[in-house]
Amino acid sequence: MGLLPPHFKWVGSVQLCGQALEGLTGRQLKQLRGKRIGFVPQDPATSLDPLQPVGAQLNEILAVHTGLSRQKQELKIQQLFTQVGLKEPQKVAQCYPHELSGGMQQRVLIAMALALDPDILIADEATSALDASVQQQIMTLLNELQRLGIAILFVTHDLPLAARYATTVIVLKAGEVQESGPAQDTLQNPQSVCGQKLIQNMPSFWHPVHHTKNIIDHTQVVVEVNDLSFVYAGQQEPVLSQINFCVGRGTTHAVIGESGAGKSTLLKLLQGRLQASSGSIVVHGINPGKLTGQSRQKYGRVMQMVYQQPSLTFDPLLSVKAILEEPLVNYRKLTPGQRSSEIHEVLNAVHLPLSILKRKTTDISGGQAQRLALARALLCRPEIMVMDEIVSALDVNVQSEILNLIMSLQKKFSITYIFVSHDLAVVRQIADTVTILKNGCVIQTGTLDDVFFGNPHDYTKQLIACVNY
Repeated sequence: MGLLPPHFKWVGSVQLCGQALEGLTGRQLKQLRGKRIGFVPQDPATSLDPLQPVGAQLNEILAVHTGLSRQKQELKIQQLFTQVGLKEPQKVAQCYPHELSGGMQQRVLIAMALALDPDILIADEATSALDASVQQQIMTLLNELQRLGIAILFVTHDLPLAARYATTVIVLKAGEVQESGPAQDTLQNPQSVCGQKLIQNMPSFWHPVHHTKNIIDHTQVVVEVNDLSFVYAGQQEPVLSQINFCVGRGTTHAVIGESGAGKSTLLKLLQGRLQASSGSIVVHGINPGKLTGQSRQKYGRVMQMVYQQPSLTFDPLLSVKAILEEPLVNYRKLTPGQRSSEIHEVLNAVHLPLSILKRKTTDISGGQAQRLALARALLCRPEIMVMDEIVSALDVNVQSEILNLIMSLQKKFSITYIFVSHDLAVVRQIADTVTILKNGCVIQTGTLDDVFFGNPHDYTKQLIACVNY
């Protein structure tokens, strides 16, 4: 792609359809990008222009590289959005990135990469933010493109996905090839230590790691959602309709739903960032939608949020120490000595070294960033932690470490978790109860065993059928 800074030097050779890429000028590489090399980046939040509707951003690509008329450009945009599974493509085209869910943003990026029919498509964790059914839809689309002659370089930490769709695989560690070969042979019988560890730590829906489940006490409900509905201003159709579920103290409640199901809106309502159109939410005896001033600030001691992309929630100019001190200053009014003691205790709990305090968040890994986000939330000593897809972008080794960590933290601090995920294997490993959403409605809610194995709804069966491992 030629996107590394000028001071980075590389040796060896790279050829695209017989054309050597080393030594090409910036102008020559620019001609290749998009037209011959399509690229789907991992992080849609930092890849889309927040000041332009997504349709306008795709239109810019078509305007620069094709001779299509304005009318044909708009038709092409609708075709591409439909191709990647975006419903109401005309409406989506008018949306700004922040108005779309993470999964919808990812599909917009895939549509952009496909716009010019490239020779090769580089997909960097292109399906990590997608639910199982949409993931299968996108992979089917990529397979169809492959049959049409487009080569695909698929970067992923999802081993079952690689085994199911890839022809060959390369296992990398610290920039070095550990092993390579046919996908099925390499992943079913890995020879390297790295490959074996990846297989060992891979979460499985059908063969889960057994952990002691939390006892569900229905008399100790800390989150209760009753007949909750929400309609955004200026819209007629509700984003959420008649939502009902409850969460017991000290348990983990998973919320599952495809992109656009209403998960993000539900989280905003739980945080008090939106007020319900009808129905109610009660969190630890509090209606979060009616909080103002100091009562809203105190709510941070009740509920804390851990986001899918923690790096976007950190101030890049602050040290890790300053970031961790902030919640202690805002919520707990401790002395400097007490703050230092609390920070050391929490860093130890999330298995981060004290030396990290002097570093900036731009200098830490993705796994360390997720641990830091957990540490920051824990410093508020919340009753409830809401976790939004916190392991979807992590490789299976780091994912396993984070899942084991949050389960141990739950027992140590008696925290209630609301765990949003599209990964059923992860959900089965960590959850006690489950709510499944589709199109803003509850399809099924109950204990994990009842929902998945007792009397699953037809839609639940569809989700299970998409599970690769």
